[in-house]
Amino acid sequence: MQPPLSREALAEHIGAARHATNLSIRRAASLAKVPPSTAQGWFEGRLPTPALTSNFLDLLEALGLVTSPEEREAWQRAVASARSAPVVEASPFVGLRSYTAQESAVYVGRERAYQALVEACLRDDAPRPVVVLGDSGAGKSSLLAAGLIGTACAPDGPLAAFTPIAVRVADLHTLTLPPGRVLLVADQVEEAAALPAAERAAFFDALAGLPPRVTSVVAITADAFGFAMRDERLAASLAAPILVGPLSTVEYTRIIEEPARRHGRTVAPDLVRLILRDLRLYGEPAPGTALPLLSSAMRRCWAAAHGATLTPTHYLAMGGLWSALDEEAEAVHAGLTEQQKPLARRLLLALIQLDGDRVLRGRLPLEDLSEEMSPIVDAFLGSRLFTLYGGSVAVSHDALLTRWQRLRGWIDEERASLLIARRIQMAAQVWEEGGRQDDALMPVEAELWSTWARQASAPLLSARENSFIAASLDLADAQQRAQADTIRTLRRRQQLAVAAAAIAIAMLVVAVGAGLQSSSLRQAAQASERSAQARQLALIADEIRPSAPNRAAQLSVASLALDESVESRSAVLKSAGTPLSTRSVGPSGTTMVSHIDGADVTLRADSSGSVTLWRGGSITGEAETFDSGGGQLFVLEGATVAGRALVLVGGQQTAAVWDVTGEPTRLLELGDDTVAYSAAWSGPTVAVGTLEGDVRRVDLTDPDAPVPLPDLSLDEPMAVTGLAMTPETVFVGGVSDTVTVFGVDGTRQADLAVAGTVISMNASPDGSEVLAGTTQGFGYRFATPPAGPSLIDSVEFEASANAVRHLGDRLLVGGAFGELREYLPGWELVRSFPEPTVVTSLGARGDVLLAGATGGAVTAWPTAEDPRVLQLAEGRFFGVYGGADAVMLGSSSGGLVLGRDDDAWVELPVEAPADGDTYNGFAILSEDASVLVNLTEGGTLVTLERTEDGFEAVDRMPGQGGLADVEVSASGRYLSLGYRGEPGYRLFERDGDGWALVSVLEDTWPGGSGFTPDESTFVAMHVDGKSAVLWRLTDNGPEEAATLTLADDAIPIDYAFSARGTLAVGDTAGRITVFDVSTPEAPQVLHELNQAQSELTQVGFGRGGDLLYAATRAGRLWVWRIDDGSARLELSLRPEATNLTGAAWVDGHFVMALNGGRAVAWPDDPKAAVEDLCGRFGSRVSQEEWDALVPGVELTDGC
Repeated sequence: MQPPLSREALAEHIGAARHATNLSIRRAASLAKVPPSTAQGWFEGRLPTPALTSNFLDLLEALGLVTSPEEREAWQRAVASARSAPVVEASPFVGLRSYTAQESAVYVGRERAYQALVEACLRDDAPRPVVVLGDSGAGKSSLLAAGLIGTACAPDGPLAAFTPIAVRVADLHTLTLPPGRVLLVADQVEEAAALPAAERAAFFDALAGLPPRVTSVVAITADAFGFAMRDERLAASLAAPILVGPLSTVEYTRIIEEPARRHGRTVAPDLVRLILRDLRLYGEPAPGTALPLLSSAMRRCWAAAHGATLTPTHYLAMGGLWSALDEEAEAVHAGLTEQQKPLARRLLLALIQLDGDRVLRGRLPLEDLSEEMSPIVDAFLGSRLFTLYGGSVAVSHDALLTRWQRLRGWIDEERASLLIARRIQMAAQVWEEGGRQDDALMPVEAELWSTWARQASAPLLSARENSFIAASLDLADAQQRAQADTIRTLRRRQQLAVAAAAIAIAMLVVAVGAGLQSSSLRQAAQASERSAQARQLALIADEIRPSAPNRAAQLSVASLALDESVESRSAVLKSAGTPLSTRSVGPSGTTMVSHIDGADVTLRADSSGSVTLWRGGSITGEAETFDSGGGQLFVLEGATVAGRALVLVGGQQTAAVWDVTGEPTRLLELGDDTVAYSAAWSGPTVAVGTLEGDVRRVDLTDPDAPVPLPDLSLDEPMAVTGLAMTPETVFVGGVSDTVTVFGVDGTRQADLAVAGTVISMNASPDGSEVLAGTTQGFGYRFATPPAGPSLIDSVEFEASANAVRHLGDRLLVGGAFGELREYLPGWELVRSFPEPTVVTSLGARGDVLLAGATGGAVTAWPTAEDPRVLQLAEGRFFGVYGGADAVMLGSSSGGLVLGRDDDAWVELPVEAPADGDTYNGFAILSEDASVLVNLTEGGTLVTLERTEDGFEAVDRMPGQGGLADVEVSASGRYLSLGYRGEPGYRLFERDGDGWALVSVLEDTWPGGSGFTPDESTFVAMHVDGKSAVLWRLTDNGPEEAATLTLADDAIPIDYAFSARGTLAVGDTAGRITVFDVSTPEAPQVLHELNQAQSELTQVGFGRGGDLLYAATRAGRLWVWRIDDGSARLELSLRPEATNLTGAAWVDGHFVMALNGGRAVAWPDDPKAAVEDLCGRFGSRVSQEEWDALVPGVELTDGC
């Protein structure tokens, strides 16, 4: 037998052999002529010394493991190899829990945060306590325990002089401190929010009252930031926290490799690359979820391995990164009682939202949960499968929705129920956002929803959703009572009129009065019905937009036509900001599409046997139709030959070449005796694949004198379902698991292996490659001679790849997986386009992708860079700052400035910093877009002025590495700088190309600032952290004008001035307070806007002050119209993002920065957007489609 290659395997092998032979330790020692303790050590995995190797091999012979001289030599080599291998210790990975102080030796990856934390603890001028801030699960507890206490406070650590003490929040006020210098560590300070008021106050008092010899460090989750800011003593420390944020690729690599190396194993480079790929499988990894899962996966990989190297085989054998979610979720579920499991099912389903075909995470307020739900929530929180966001609970990661098999089964079982829940959630949200007005209620559906919600299997509803249903039921009852009263009144009046028939004038008056009242009631009822229907259309449009954006846009436009409301306006702008296809609808079934570039002709063939063509390319223009003469069509391939537009049309009883240069004319028929399943062109030669396994070819160098070429055959009665031709080869698909390659002379060159049957093939324009898709869901790239025929690479899809198209620099793939995909060669996904039915054909017209699908539609998708979408290659966006004709997005690599050019966003060049330095996220653009100020990683503040060629540096201010806030006035006259942990903004004024210090505004704090458009007033957070202070900017210097206090002691976080003399202040409670500051010394509150109900990230004004907008961490942009002293909610926009990091209004667009390094620019005018959308729809929604989406509502064409 083959010898094992590791110590563990060695012990396993000889231990099993001993038990099989029933050999005692003493007997084994006797046979090997060694002491029993030595034999015992061998059985436990110790290796024999070189002097005892011969004795060890004698024991192996006695155990039957060595039976020949060759095996004895092999075992001897294996022992020598194992002896030279490093000693493998226990797993250094801790799984889902945090690292402890005792595990500091294997704690790596957070060196940046560790170094910053140690430096803060050693600095005498640093604020106390030192605050560590990060998301739940991001590693704060590990940083404090393994990093600060275990490493920094070790005898040889930088904080060795301190005595570390870890204390619970509830115990701090009773703690007795040891003598000497103390490092006091309090984790999870957010727990103070749940303490009784007296205990909470005692904690903050004790924290603030620590003696100078104590250095205190506290950790707070990011969602508790607002709570912590309410204590003014802690607020100062929060201005400069130690952030435990996203990790770089290098840091993730260290976390994977270094602990393993320290415990005796290496990690194969292929495994590192595989894990890094898996980490980004669901987008940029959030450390709060990714780190625990990574540690768990590595722990299980360690247990699965036997040698000195962790490999992809070990990793994949235990299921990879995300499989830990299924195991952990199953463990939590198994730990619940039988009474709790049905409740857990309802709870999980309540945290799920269906958005079209997508499954999304939702949130549920904790206050809506019953007491019996609390231990269930705690169980999932303890395993980090749930996360708390303020007062709500949510599933921690999208991966759980797909990786936990039990939950997937529940979702499939309750899909219809989840759609009802989603409809209720959206309707209740609209009702709440509109101030709970009756016109947002839905009395007709309320009875059905109420009955559904009472079912034991229905997902839980929030208090708001239950209130919405109850209010809708009350309205329905009220309407029924009012209708009954009206009918009784009209009947009484009719009786009076009959009784007074002799008095004609009186009868006329009564009849007219009754008629007028009836008409008024009818009109009110019709208006109310239109309003409700419009909201319903807007809600359904939001539901289907991810999977059917064209139909969603048509419903949105119809919604606005029925009734102008927040929902209908917002729905239109969401569609205007979403990539949209143009469509042409025909009979359902196999739908083929082709474009002939040289003639700019687009063709469509369908199951009816007819062919439609559009000249000029657009599928919305005037169409021509001709009958193919066959039955259902499966093939449509066009080409330009001898200056003429030719197309092969094939299917049942036809495979004909048509000349469509002018009036469509059939040139020749190749298949009226068969069924054509595939076709291809190469120059003037066309080939057709038939049902019988033959490939028929014709040379059309002279289209009027076709020359038949020899047929090719698969030699099997298999349909030729895929065909591609190059000048030298013909690739034929049809035989299972094989692509057969012929030379053009008919010789069989190769059989290439594939998975499944090829059902689509296409050659690249230069003939160097062939692209293929199979029934098993694989895509293949093949090289043609002289490099091939051979496989280049492949990729696996979720379902069959029914249609492929090789465009040279792009690969197009469609099939049964719900979308069209555009790849770069090498299978790097560029973008995808939704298609709810099966794609059967693909084509391209320049930058427009054409697709035919079984739903009967041909769709045209623009694939050029969408001017509404901006994407960073790496990094993320921060704030967004709009100028007169440009916008700046603050990114992790500096300010990205974009201007408008012919309705497209064009990047404006920015001069790079000097000496190899790089810009960072501290950047600001003046309101007139003439001045850009950007900080570098080296701490230099660079001022750049706009020229015709972009932005050029005119000033450099070194030594600014401690900046916390930077702001520039409208024309670039003033600059304000705030520094971390230091009170007082520094106010500078332009002095030539440089800056001159004007004043230090002592009572301000670096928590946000701003200038009026006329540069006469400045605002900043007050040093108390709970208010804002206004300063007049005069020729004699700044003069303090007034202090602004917000309701409920809320903390201001962003400011925006309008040209009308108003100031909007956003706070941590999600509220915007609008002040009249036209007289800064006497500010007046004009409005308090509460609809956002989420932490704000940025506020601003647009259209000269007509619009006020606010971006939120909940991923929504709120827009109010400000006029005639009123503030009316105008829009509620939600791009596909969990967080809007900023927003600005620029040139009629809302530019929104999303998480994940993406930004979108949506138009601000719904009516103009309707005009644009209507020009791009193509075929209108049919009556059948309408009835399936909104049954009971009359079809409305909003165009």
